[in-house]
Formats: sequence, C-alpha cells, structure tokens
Amino acid sequence: MSRVQGQRSTTRQSQLPGTTRYYEPILPSGDELLTRRENDGLFRVAGNNIGMSKMGKYALTVALDIKTTSEFGIDVMALQETRRPWTPENRRQYDTQCRLMFPQGFRNTFSSPPWRFDESDYQAGGTILSANSRAVGRIEQTGSDQLGRVCWMTFRGKRDEGIMIVSGYRTPHKKSDRPGSTTAFTIQWEALRKLGVKDPDPRQRFLDDLSKLIEEKRAEGYRPIIAMDANEDWVNNSHPNEKERLRKFLERNQLIDPFYEKFKTSPRTYERGPSRLDYIFIDPALKDAVRRVGYLGSQEGNMSDHTMCYVDFDSKTLFRGILNRPVDLPSREFLLTQADKVLKFTCILRRLQEEHKIRERVFKLARCFAEHGKTADNVKKYQTIDKEHTELILCAASQAGHKEFGYVRSKLLTEAGQTVILYKALLSSEKRKELWEIQKRADEERVKWIEELAQDRTRALGNENWEAKMLEMKRTAEEQMVNKRLSTVLNGGHTRLTMIQVPTHDWFYSKESKELFHYTEGVFECYPIKPDGTFFPHHTLKVLEKDAIRVRVLELAHNSGFAIEEELPESHLWRDVTDQQEIEDLLLQRNKRHLQQIEKEEGPSTRPPLSELFAGFGINSKVDELLTTGTYTTEHEVSPEMADWMKCVQRSNHEESAPVMGCMTKKQYQESFRKANEKVSSGGSGLHYTLWKAMAAQNDMAEFLCIMISLPFMHGFACERWLHGIDVMLEKKKGVRMIHMLRIIGLIEADFNTALKFYLASQMMQNAERDGLTDAQWGGRKNRSSVDAAMLKLLIFECARIKKVTIADTMYDLVACFDRMKARLSNVIAQRALVDKTSSLPEQQWSRDSRGLSRRDLASSERTYGQVRGDCYVDGEVQGKGDVPSLWGNMSDTLLRAHEMGTSGLILNSPDLTKSIKHHNICFVDDNDGLVSADQTSELPASDAKEKMQHSAQRWNRIVNIPHQTVAFHKTNWSMATWEEKKKGELSMSEEDFGPLHVVDHHGGKAKINYLPPTEPNVGLGYRACPNGDQRFNFGFMKENTIELCNKVAASQFSPNMARKAFFGRLLPKNDYTMRVSYLTPKQCAQLDTIITSTFLPAMKLNRNMPRAVVFGPYKYGGMALPDANTRQSQLHIKYLLQQLRWNKTVANDFLVTLANLQLESGFVTPLFESDHPDLDYIEQGWLSSLRNRCIAMGATLWIEDAWAPRLQRENDVSLMEPLFCRNTLHEKGKILSFV
Repeated sequence: MSRVQGQRSTTRQSQLPGTTRYYEPILPSGDELLTRRENDGLFRVAGNNIGMSKMGKYALTVALDIKTTSEFGIDVMALQETRRPWTPENRRQYDTQCRLMFPQGFRNTFSSPPWRFDESDYQAGGTILSANSRAVGRIEQTGSDQLGRVCWMTFRGKRDEGIMIVSGYRTPHKKSDRPGSTTAFTIQWEALRKLGVKDPDPRQRFLDDLSKLIEEKRAEGYRPIIAMDANEDWVNNSHPNEKERLRKFLERNQLIDPFYEKFKTSPRTYERGPSRLDYIFIDPALKDAVRRVGYLGSQEGNMSDHTMCYVDFDSKTLFRGILNRPVDLPSREFLLTQADKVLKFTCILRRLQEEHKIRERVFKLARCFAEHGKTADNVKKYQTIDKEHTELILCAASQAGHKEFGYVRSKLLTEAGQTVILYKALLSSEKRKELWEIQKRADEERVKWIEELAQDRTRALGNENWEAKMLEMKRTAEEQMVNKRLSTVLNGGHTRLTMIQVPTHDWFYSKESKELFHYTEGVFECYPIKPDGTFFPHHTLKVLEKDAIRVRVLELAHNSGFAIEEELPESHLWRDVTDQQEIEDLLLQRNKRHLQQIEKEEGPSTRPPLSELFAGFGINSKVDELLTTGTYTTEHEVSPEMADWMKCVQRSNHEESAPVMGCMTKKQYQESFRKANEKVSSGGSGLHYTLWKAMAAQNDMAEFLCIMISLPFMHGFACERWLHGIDVMLEKKKGVRMIHMLRIIGLIEADFNTALKFYLASQMMQNAERDGLTDAQWGGRKNRSSVDAAMLKLLIFECARIKKVTIADTMYDLVACFDRMKARLSNVIAQRALVDKTSSLPEQQWSRDSRGLSRRDLASSERTYGQVRGDCYVDGEVQGKGDVPSLWGNMSDTLLRAHEMGTSGLILNSPDLTKSIKHHNICFVDDNDGLVSADQTSELPASDAKEKMQHSAQRWNRIVNIPHQTVAFHKTNWSMATWEEKKKGELSMSEEDFGPLHVVDHHGGKAKINYLPPTEPNVGLGYRACPNGDQRFNFGFMKENTIELCNKVAASQFSPNMARKAFFGRLLPKNDYTMRVSYLTPKQCAQLDTIITSTFLPAMKLNRNMPRAVVFGPYKYGGMALPDANTRQSQLHIKYLLQQLRWNKTVANDFLVTLANLQLESGFVTPLFESDHPDLDYIEQGWLSSLRNRCIAMGATLWIEDAWAPRLQRENDVSLMEPLFCRNTLHEKGKILSFV
C-alpha cells in the first residue's frame, strides 16, 4: 500500500495567548487511501467542504478541486460551500476546466442561491457534484436545490435499482447567532420567508427537505449516499440545544455512518474546531459494498480547513440491485414438496439398491456383527457398503432432480433467458430489455407455471384434487417472494465473508481490566496481573478489551511471566484481509488454536486427579467407581469443590430409567427423520436431509437403513463419512469481522446428527429428567424457556421489594462454553444418564479425528485441520451437533448441584411460611445468575449479603474451572438490593456503591467483578431487568427496536400486503418476546402504538389519523384487528400466568409466594385478583400489581386456586384497608390519613 497521492506539507503559524483557540493539525484517520489501478473494481466517492471553488483565470488553468478529483482517482466528488454564484458563465468555465482533466467524459451538477450581487463573485453556500469517467455512463437524473443547499445525481444499477449521491451543505448558524446579511443562513431565511414559512429554521429545514428527497428517490428505487457538511457532530452531540437533530435525521431516514460503524470513533474534521462536521452517510443495504472508508489529514487534497472524507465501494456489489432479485434457486436436487420428483427418486434408488443387493448385504453384515462383534473385516465391509450406497443415493438424486426451474422461475423467464444468450452474441440491447421485463414479473409469471406442476404432483401422490395442490403451491410461491423481500430489507440479506480483520500488533494492555493480551494464531491470550505489577505466565482466551493499547513486552526469566517494557504510540489496531487464500489460512489456523485452548491453558481437567478419568475416552474402571460411589481411589489430592462435584456426578438409582443402547428400530428411525427439519444444512457428502427424509418415508428402505445407523453405536466405531465436517464462520455480532469474534457453527452428516439427537438429546434426556435435573437450569429442556428464567429473576426482585429483604445477584457468563467442553468428559456425563459405553464411541472418534473444511459462507476450502501426533489435543464440542445442548444440560446439572452444596442461596418466605422462593442459581445455558439473601436477623444485612455473594462467586469460579470452563469476567457484574431509611419511617432502596468482588482462579490470578447499582439494568436474554423495578430501560430497548424496524419499513416502500406481513410476522413477535416480562404503563404503550401506526398505516395505504377504534377493533365489528400494545401486553401476561399456574411448578410457586406477600402488603382479606378495588398506589408496583390494575380497568377478575389471603379471626370482623379504599370513601382518604 502506498501513501496518499498528492500529500502536501504545511506549516502553521503560532498563535498569541488570548486569541483564537489553537487546535493541533488533523491527522489522517480510518483506512489508508490507496492508489487507483486499472480495473480495480472500485467506485470512489469523496466529499469535502472546500471553502471556495478557486477557478483559474486563464484558459488552461484548472481549479484545485478538479485536480484533486483526478489525482486521487475519485469517481464522484461532492463539494460543499463553493461560495460562488453558479451562473451560466461560471458553469461553462468550470465545465471547460473539467474537460481538460477528464477528456473521456464528465458531468457536473451545481447549486447556489439566486445571485443578488452583480458586482461580486462571492456568494455564501453552494454545492457541486462532479462525476467522471465510467460513472458518467450510469447517470440517469440530476437535480439541485434553489437555495444552494443540495445537488444530486441518480446512477443506474441492475434490476431497476440504483443509487442517489447527494452533495449537501447545512448552514452552521442559528437565529441567535445574529448572522450577517451575506451568510447562507440569512439568504435561506429570507427565501423561506418568501415561500410563506413564518419563522423558518434553515438548519432544521435542510434536514426536512433532504428527508423528502430521500423518500421520493427511494420510492423510485434509488438508495441514498449523502456527502455533506452537516455542521454537527452526531456522535458527541456537539449541539445539545438542538436535541440531536442529526441523529434523529439518520434514524428517520435509515442512514448509517460507515466510518463510525467500522472504527467507533468520531475524529475532528474542522481545523478550527473539536468536532467532526463532514460525513458520507449511506443506506444500510450498501454497507456490504463498502471496502475502505476514511478521512485525509490537514491540507491534504484540497487546500481547505475541512478534511476530505472518502468511501471506496465495490462497484459490482454497489450496483447489483437487492429487492428485485428472483427467489434463490434451491441448491438441492429437489424438495419434499416436489412429490413427483420424490417419487422418481425413490423409484430410481430402489432399482439401484436391488441391482447392487444393498438390502441383502446389510442384513448379512448385521448377522456377522452379531456373531463376531466389531472385527476389522466387519468394519471394512460396513464402510464399503456405506460408500457404495452413498454413490447410489447421489446418482438417483441427480437423475430425479434434473433441474426444471419452472416452479422457481416461470417458463417465460426460462425461455427469455435462453434467448438472451443467443442475442448477447449479437449485442442486441432490445432483447436484454425484454428479458428484464420478464424477470421483473418472474414472481407473478411463475404462478401461472404452477398449474401444470400441480397436476404432476397430485398424480404422484395419488390425489385427484390437483386444484387444491395448485392453490397450496401458489401460496408457497407468494410467501417465498414476500419473505425474501422482508428478510432482505429488515435483516440486511445474506452476505459472504469476503473480509476479516486481524490485529496490526501482537501485544496489548488494558488499563481498565489490568490484563495483558497476546495475539497468536487468530486468538487473544489474556494474562492476569500479579501483585508486583508483572503478569502471570498462564492465560485464558478472551476478547480484547475496548481500551487496549499497544505495548512492548519483556518475557521474564524461568518462565515466571511477563512485564511491560513500554507503551507504544497510538495507531490503527486492525487491518483488513481481503485475499481469499490468506483468509482461508488464517481461519484454519484460528479454528484449530481455538479448539486447543483446553490443553494449552492447563486447567484442572488436564492434570490429576481429573485427568485419570479420561483414559480410554472416559471408559475405564475409575469412571465406573465414580458413577457408582461418587468418588474414586486416587493418590492425588482432591479439593473440597472437586469432591463435591464428584458426589454430584454419582449416578442416580432410579429404577424407571432404562439404559440407552445403540439400537434404533425402524419406527424410531422413521420418527426421528420425520421430526428433522428439511431446511437444515448438513455435512459435505451431499446426503442432505431431503434425501434422508425421502428414504425414511419408504418402509422397505427404512428396514435396512435403521440397521446401518445402529451398527456404529451398538459396536463402538464410526462411519468414515461421519468424520468429515464443515466449519461455517459466522459473525457473532453483525458487522464485526475481527477474527477472534467470529463464531464456529459445525455442519455434520445428517444421519449422524439425527442419531445423536435420538440417543442423547432424546433418550438420555428422558433418563436425566426422570432422575431429576436441577431446577436451576432452564436452557435446552422441554417446557422451559428464557422467558421463564427472566420471570424468576423479575419475581425475586419484586418479592424482595415487597418484603424489604436484602438480596444480591451476580450475573455470570461463561467463555465459549460449548467449545470448552471436553469430549471425554462428555462421555462420562453421558454414562451418568445410563448411555451405553459403546454408544458414545462414534462421537468420541468424531471429536478426535474430525475438524473439517473451513467454510467461508458459500466457498469451501479443500484443506482441513485436525489432530496431529505430538500436538496439543484438538478438543471441544461444536455448535450444530444435535447432542451438545443435552450434554451441556447434564454437565451444568453437576456444576449447579455442587455449587448449591456449599452456598446459602436465597430464601424468600410466604407470610404463612408454607411456601418459599428458594434459589441458588437461575441458569439459561451458560448465562447464570447466582443469588443470595441476607439473614433476617442480621444487623448489617448489606455486609452479610456481600460476604455471602463473595463466597458464592469464588465457589462458582472454582467449580466451573473443574471441567475447564471459565467465567467471562469482562461481562460479569453483581448488584445488591438493600434498604436504608432516607425518610423517617420509610425504607428506600440504597444506591450506595458496595465495590467489586474479587475472585482467585486455579493458578492464583485475581479477577474483578464490578458492582452494578440497582438503578442500572441487568442486560441478558433480551431483557433489561432492574432490581428497583424501573421499566424505563425495557421500554427504551423496545422503543429503539420498534423505531429501527419502522424506519426500515418506511424507507422500503412496501406494498400493503408486505407491510401487513412485516407487522404480524416481524414486529409483533419481536415485541412479544420482551413484553412478556415487562409491565409498561398505558402511556408507554401509547407511545409504542403511535410509532407503529404512524409507519404501518401509511404503508398499508391508510390514513395515519384513522380512528383507533377502527384500527384496533376486531374484524367482526369492521375493524382491522391490529393489536394495540396495552391490550397485547395484558393478553400475553394473563395467558402466561394461567399456563404456569396450571403446570404448578417452579414458576407457579414463585408467582404464588410473590402474590401472597403482595396480598399481605395490601392489607386486604379479599384476594387481590378477585377484588374490584381501584389502583392501590401504596403497594409495590411490579408485574403482578400492574396486571391487576389492567384487569380492573377491563372489569375482569381472576380466581387463583392456591392464592393465599389472611383469614379473619372472629365473626363480623372486617379488614380496615378494604372499606378505607373502597370507591365510595376514596375521596375521604386524605382526611382519614391526616387524622391518623
């Protein structure tokens, strides 16, 4: 990479004290501007406030900004504040100079206010948009603003879509600045007054008019790129009095700042100020086309006091078109919905199986295994049959799945495509136009083609009702079309991993966490600090902290650790890698190192006594002894935590549990594949779920296929085809492509994954549930969800506020828990649930031998990685294997039980002491909340709770270290709800900072768990729960998501049908998830309704001011049946409450305990949900009290069978609170309370 072309050096004059504030020269930021090369595939857009366009006075003199455009290889240059009246003469002069620099072609668009000063060549404001070279051929329309604020061009793309590039200048002045008569503000203000605007605000009017332009051009299919001098820093809120106008403009128009998206910084761009004023904003759909983005430094390019911003787009991606693309062709030979092809496939395959005698050979092989067991000869015969049968299946699928794209694309489209191939040779643009006109109507035309296909498929199914089949196929085709467009607009579509980021240095230091980071092989090794300021030699893998700086490190003698030698100057920490070969090399290296972390970190699981259990892949006499007695004979020291964990690994003696053997019957085989999802991706052999489901549905094939899948699990070997998987690399966070932040998703063979789900996810979990898994784990189990886990936390906080009990909560998160699961330990855990030893051997062999293709989205590498003799063990489970959630659920059961054995936990009793809320942990997969409560008799409950929490956190850290898990301390916080008397006789939640917790790891290194005040939300599982019950954060989270989705809908010009589907299929489920554990006020719900209706009603071609009775009313009364937020919230809450009460398990118990304490606080004898008393504002406001208030507003009551209520002691006794707060005497409440 070369330095920026045309860089000019400059000297700055010193300034006297007391004069204008001095600012340092601006350094380049972002990506480096590269030299343009012929056919580099880039489309470069730049923007710059040039202060004034300085056109030469002589014929051959070229303006500096024109030279800069040519010198830097800019395709479209947007210039602001040109300060010239763009009269016809000035335009001709500028065009003449452009012709000298761009003889191959150019096009300019100008804007300036009406010229009022004939004798002057100066006029404030003004913009230019200049395109040259290849970009000129794409220009369709140009335009400008009469006030000199914006000018724009539209560029033609593919599929009737394109882009619009705008050059805009927003005046920096406000009315209170009293600007001069020649300023852009005054000129615009006067012009707006003439247009009838009473009190114009040119700064806001600029944003409003630009929004109208964007909306208008988006409706025509153009996606905006806005290069502007906004005179506002939206990141740092440089104009607080204007209430973030620029940020709201971006949200309203669904624009993003590509520089901030990539670098998360906002560098200054104005030499005489501290803020970033100059931007290039883009449509979110164009983000994938961005290759480089940055700013030049002071006096680079144009000699201006503003720096130039630039974006390099990939030209092919930028102009490809997004919405009007045909539905993706299926990559498989056929789908199950294509009954005629399924029938053809099974017929061909059956004939091939008979020719090769597959059925007879399988039955004979099964008898050989039964007589002689797992011999080398038997295993070889199995592999031969499987390989041969695989080839037959693929052959049959290829013959049956001969591509006929009629169902996916219409017959007319296919014929037009064939015709265009011929006419391409003749360069006939007329036929290309005809092809495109048909392509645009492809979704409608293919519906006509469906009638013929429907008749073929109903005949294949033996059904005469082909018309019903045709209607079903039409509906499927329409749904595919709508869902594709919705996904493209709302989710950003599917993109390839064509770029990753790697660090520019190897050693980093975080002052916040006081940890040293070392980058190696695609991961960051994190070293904790010692008391003397040096760093331990041991490490764990961790995400690089945000405040990390580059350092030079000295390795201490005798492998005793590291020391920082010096801090290095600030520089870019990341570089982009776009070469596909280099990406492949880095990912293969990274994945292998990531899965070697268990062995390289040398935790307790790699050393005795625990390592003794892993001999023979976890199948040995010591494991048998452990599972039987809860301990085993060893010469090595066993820590108290490990001893407790071993007791929890002991197998239960539940008589109803049956051993999980390796045999799968024909019925079980067919049922397992019937449940499998056809659309799920699988390994690289080509045998996808569609083929297996089609074969499993045939009784004759299922008879021997169930034997083929059973033999490896019955006799303890692995099919060779199962040993090759695919690693799919996905972004863990959208848009973040740092190499250590990518997530591995494993694709394995469909039949192997189905077998794992049957043996471990189904049969093993049935045994585990019978034996009684702990109530603390809510992930990966039937009838348990993240909503339940979040509700338990919410009820605990609510009950603690009612009772004024001190509680503490630590929110743990584990680091890559699936990737750190030792496969040999998983085998021990499986045996605990009565899985036969040989049944788990195929999985063990897969874990040892297979780590397959590194797949970057759609492109697969031919090279692999895996276990190498003498190298560290490649271990760990992979997301995507069907048994991993179940194995983790059983393993976490042992960890949670061991933790409970040495901690006090949390207890909140009901008033009658018959029920209580008891929890040590509330866990969803790897997200765990550790809970404690202070003793009721404690004189210092806050100190008592913190001490218990410290002990609980330390014990949890030691216990999860046993199976080599580790806590992600950078994402872990703790909080406390305790009480203090701020007003006499009134307890309020304390906001005191109780400081961090300190935890010691197994090597002696310390980690810190930061304190989170009870006024701050616990972020987890998609919720924002506050211990003090504040719903502002949950509401803000929902509001932000709603605005984001609504802005995307508003910017996409959906049809009424698509808008309705977006509402019911995208927005409603998204809000329902959060709303289940929220209790928003009617005012907050009304705000959500306003945002939603103001977007979706116009999108449905309805008046946004339509009466709400019509909008929210039911169909039978002539309404539109759109649910309003308040009603929807009540529906979700009532349904969820009744469901849990009927199940009568943990959540129901916590509901009843919280309700009983709420009943006691109210002072009522009548059950609260049966009482029609008005709002009780003196009781604790929470989920239950909010639901009660809404029930009263609806005139509804709810009888809860097991709800507790105080009993009256004598006849004719009454509760004082009920008559005091009845409707007839409520207005006397103030007088009564004053008297009391």
